[in-house]
Amino acid sequence: METATKQETLKDRFISAFIKFSKIVTSTMGPYGRNVLIRKSNGMHHSTKDGVTVANDLSSEDEIEQMACDMIKEVANLTAEQVGDGTTTSICLASSLLESIQRLDEDSYNVHELREEIINESEIVIKNLINNSHKEINEFAIKSVAGIASNGNKEIVTILSDIFSQTNGDATVNVKKWIGDKIKYEVIDGYKMNSGYAHPAMITDKLKNEVYYQDSVLFSTNLLIGSAHNLKSILDAASTFHSSIESLVIVCDVIEDSAIGFAVDLIQKTNLKITIIKAPEMGVHRKNIIEDVALLSGAKKIAMIENGSTLSNLTKDHFGKCKSFLATKNTSVFSIEQRTEDVENKIRQLEIDKENSANDILRQQISNRINSLKGKIANIFVGKPSEVETKELKDRMDDAVASVKSLYVHGYTIGCGFSFFNAITHSADSNGRIILNNALMSVTQQIFENRGFYGIELAFRDGAKSSYRDLKDTEKIHSEKSLLSHGIIDSTEVLVRAIRNAVSVVGTILVTKHIIKGYVEDDLFKQR
Repeated sequence: METATKQETLKDRFISAFIKFSKIVTSTMGPYGRNVLIRKSNGMHHSTKDGVTVANDLSSEDEIEQMACDMIKEVANLTAEQVGDGTTTSICLASSLLESIQRLDEDSYNVHELREEIINESEIVIKNLINNSHKEINEFAIKSVAGIASNGNKEIVTILSDIFSQTNGDATVNVKKWIGDKIKYEVIDGYKMNSGYAHPAMITDKLKNEVYYQDSVLFSTNLLIGSAHNLKSILDAASTFHSSIESLVIVCDVIEDSAIGFAVDLIQKTNLKITIIKAPEMGVHRKNIIEDVALLSGAKKIAMIENGSTLSNLTKDHFGKCKSFLATKNTSVFSIEQRTEDVENKIRQLEIDKENSANDILRQQISNRINSLKGKIANIFVGKPSEVETKELKDRMDDAVASVKSLYVHGYTIGCGFSFFNAITHSADSNGRIILNNALMSVTQQIFENRGFYGIELAFRDGAKSSYRDLKDTEKIHSEKSLLSHGIIDSTEVLVRAIRNAVSVVGTILVTKHIIKGYVEDDLFKQR
């Protein structure tokens, strides 16, 4: 290991590299953002204005610069995973924060105090953003946000507008590739559970760390699966009653490691696909989930301790089916053709129970259970003639889905960074407030720079509403109403995540004192 003797110099180099490479990403920002030409390691070239793609392809032969590139990738990918959009916004904010910090005399501030000031001020801004947001989500808002996130793909905009208008934002949306030359989609009944696969060997998509099955057999129980023998009993019964079984999903209360190990051996040695999920929650809530999943799958009987069932006397009625099944490490989604009469009867009984209950907590729990049983699943299948086109279109769809879903968290606000004008605070100045305000203003400035001229200025402010003067045409005043009417909006949650992620990474850099570079001594390997 090598510790730099001039830590300040290395830190300055790191910050300068972060700012330099950030400018490449932020050049893609906004509707007038420019493309970046990327040369792949295989010699192929790719032109894109997608901020995440550009960030992930940043690299340098210099170790310090590469560390900066990696940090930019971390900010971009975190924001993309959370809300599907706002990646360039978070990078622009982080870069501007670092530029302002770099201009300060290090002896004039305490790094820990400055970090806390920036964090505290950012939370005030976030609170203001949320308070100023439009909470009613309509078709116009859905189409506007979907259009921005998908780079104006009209087919994606139309599909997502239909899905989210149908389900009022409550649907769980799955996006998968398929062999075809168009996008197809369906909105069907289903159930989402906050628990995922029990072992990584069950994963079918190594790239996304997901399990995905179609037309699966499902078995749900609160009986103890305590051994390989118990699991074999379930498998034997499933194969007896479903001779063409290709995949099996088991939802259970308790399963021992020996049974999971047996399942892993089968997965690795046979073509059978098995996924085991430990039901979430505790006590009666877990029991209810196990029952509800079995009921939704069409099982006529449920193997439960309470009704005297055993794993050695299972019948065809103990097994159900799901049209499609998707699981990650933390969630599982079951899609079914349609709710059966048994499910509808259960929902009606729960509604009666809710009406008769005087306990507010119990009423809320029953309401949550009803909503889960009424759940909707939207399956979107993306296909194009080539694999490259399919991947690019799926990425756009994933981003648009995440962005539209984020609308239902805090609503939406005026776009292109204009909402930051209304959210920044103007009370007594501190280094943290000045630095953050400058960073927030830099977002709009960058978007207008990409358009070819230097931005806007605040014309006047009336309470929480502002108007803006175009610096290219000083006679032109943009009211907030006119900007919103043109679909210039952002999901508030996207902006919230962008601010928090930018502040988080800058806070880490700010309190960094030493940079350690690791290296490999070739001679050591030669001696071995």
